[in-house]
Amino acid sequence: MVRRSTSVYRHFCQALASSRVLSLLRSLNRNAVPILMYHGLRDCDSPDERTSYRRRNVLVDEFRAQMIWLRRHYTIRGLSQVVDALRGPGVPEPRCVALTFDDGYLSNYTWAWPICRDLEIPFTLFVVTDFIEHGTILWPDRLEMALTRTTCPRLDVAVEGTLYHFPLRTTHDRDVATLALAARLKASPARLISIYLEEVESKLGVPDATVSATTRRACTWDMLREMASSALVEIGSHTASHSILTKLSREESARELSDSKRLIEERLGLPCRHFSYPNGTPADFSPDTDSLVRQAGYCSALTTVEGFNHVGNDPFTLRRFGVGGHYVPAEFFATVTGVHGYLARQLGRAG
Repeated sequence: MVRRSTSVYRHFCQALASSRVLSLLRSLNRNAVPILMYHGLRDCDSPDERTSYRRRNVLVDEFRAQMIWLRRHYTIRGLSQVVDALRGPGVPEPRCVALTFDDGYLSNYTWAWPICRDLEIPFTLFVVTDFIEHGTILWPDRLEMALTRTTCPRLDVAVEGTLYHFPLRTTHDRDVATLALAARLKASPARLISIYLEEVESKLGVPDATVSATTRRACTWDMLREMASSALVEIGSHTASHSILTKLSREESARELSDSKRLIEERLGLPCRHFSYPNGTPADFSPDTDSLVRQAGYCSALTTVEGFNHVGNDPFTLRRFGVGGHYVPAEFFATVTGVHGYLARQLGRAG
């Protein structure tokens, strides 16, 4: 995702909002469909959580304000309705938007669901089925918690033959290490990630980093069943193990897609129509994975590539706008209206 937290970018957004440019863009893009991507929510800014956690998880009160704004300015539809509309003929409803969450965090049920239920806002929750079924903490969270809780002043670790040295004396050091190591592990073969992660935890002296990870826990099947029993929530697949499909063999990818879909349908008694790619950048999907997603019986696949969706776009490479946890209201408005991508390119702010 592009980083948007600097004061320069924020001032741009606030100036555009004040000048009504964002309203004009909303009108110009009225037949383009933004799909928003969230992960989790948080109820406060805990000093125990690193910057990357706060960047990914939106404060509850801010999420409520965002939803109220969306209801006022857009027509919020379920993902199935949006996908069907994008297949044509014709055009989608003017100023239509869809809401999605990735992973299946407990906060989707405890905080996002009551807000969306009260406001009658539909959303799709893409779940990692191993996360739901076994309560296994996702590996990026394990990495972040290990680097947060260690008392070691530095980390020296080899990944695929390259030795990395990370100072860990300050909060900034640990944030840098978290982002750099996460990016490196994502680029590694999926079968090796757990091995490298166990080595990192051992070197840092925090092999039990996941024990008290209340903020990183998953929904239960009962919670998903409750949400899915309403007319507001669809449950989609985010693979079985949160592995990046292009890092797997064709057979492994097929199992990730079919096993997660089958388990969701068995546990909930409802069809699982939609899939979202873990990580979701252009390097994380391909014509081969596209073929496997279709063969598994999904109706759409969502990426994290930023942009609008239009009638006639491939429903298996849908784009999304990611919503971060550090946005002021004007930044959220800029995200939904698509101005963020333009400003990020002009400012050279690729993240």
